[in-house]
Amino acid sequence: VEHVDGGKHFVVTIGPVPLPAGLGGQSCQVMILVPKTFPTAAIDMFYLPTSVTGASEAFKKRANRIETHGGKQWRRVSWHRTTPWRPGAETLSSYLAFVREGLKRIA
Repeated sequence: VEHVDGGKHFVVTIGPVPLPAGLGGQSCQVMILVPKTFPTAAIDMFYLPTSVTGASEAFKKRANRIETHGGKQWRRVSWHRTTPWRPGAETLSSYLAFVREGLKRIA
C-alpha cells in the first residue's frame, strides 16, 4: 500500500490485485481516493492503470474516463455503492472487497 497527499484526498495505491479473465486475467495496482475525513466520509469509485482494458459493455460504460492523480494517469471506474456508507464500520479492507466485486461485474 502506498499513499500520496492529493489535497482533499489521499491517493492510495493497493496491489497487486488479481483481475478477472475479462480484464486480462493478470493483476494490477488499484488506486482509490480516500477522503481525508475517512472513515466518516465515504470512498467513491476506484481507478485502474490505463493499460487495463475490457470488451464488456459494463466496462465501456463504467471505465471510459482517464484522470491524473498522484502524478499518474488512471482509468476511472464509476462503481458506486447501493447501500449507505457506515461511518466507523467501513474500512479500506471492506472497500477493497467492494472493488473486487466491481471488477467481476465489469469484466
